[in-house]
Amino acid sequence: MQSNRFPLIMIGVISFTIAAIAMMPARVAYRIFSPAKSNIQLHQIKGTIWSGQANRLYAMKHSFSNIQWQLQPLDLLLGAMTLDLQINDSNYPLKGTISRGFGGTLQANNLKATLPASLIQQAPYASFLGLSGTLRLDIPKLAANEDELKSVEGNVRLINGQISAPLQGNIGNLNFQLSTNQNGVLIKITDQQAPIGINGTVRLKPQKKFNFNASFTPRANADAFLVTMLKNAGQPQTDGSLLIKYDGRY
Repeated sequence: MQSNRFPLIMIGVISFTIAAIAMMPARVAYRIFSPAKSNIQLHQIKGTIWSGQANRLYAMKHSFSNIQWQLQPLDLLLGAMTLDLQINDSNYPLKGTISRGFGGTLQANNLKATLPASLIQQAPYASFLGLSGTLRLDIPKLAANEDELKSVEGNVRLINGQISAPLQGNIGNLNFQLSTNQNGVLIKITDQQAPIGINGTVRLKPQKKFNFNASFTPRANADAFLVTMLKNAGQPQTDGSLLIKYDGRY
């Protein structure tokens, strides 16, 4: 008799546990599971683990307000944590689905966002670059691990870009078209009437290798210092542009 009741008891215990987790306040779960020195911090949390909100998010050395999320519980059975995330910040809104597998792979789908351009410094291949301005992202698909972009499809626009390191100058508006092929990630760069015209590519290859190939065309309003730097680094072409090629690692 007892053996027949045991499965029912286990089902009851499991059901109670799932219900308790589902109804656990998000602020309690955050205190329990968030590392003490996490780079991501939430403040004034409301709701549950599955559906919640926070007044403020601190991440990547920036602050964002009015965060909402929906956790997709079925994906946990497939070994991933998936969030439908929305940030209703007046300056930097974001909307998309973010998923992280237990193996560490980060995926994003249907990501649309406006972000500060200085976030680029958080990428391992751009930590040396001081950049200000605004980034506008339209990324249908992205996959990355902690230090390498694995695949991506979409578009990124830089609005009113300004460089402060390793040199200084105005670079204006640029467009980055992102795609993936068998050789890695391809980034096509074009300008939108920027002070210095640019037409080129960056290829992010396996084993953290990259190739940069671009022609630059200074215009009348180009920063004189940037033009001098380009002339020192580039090869003059018959059409007046300056060609720069570089292979390296990041």
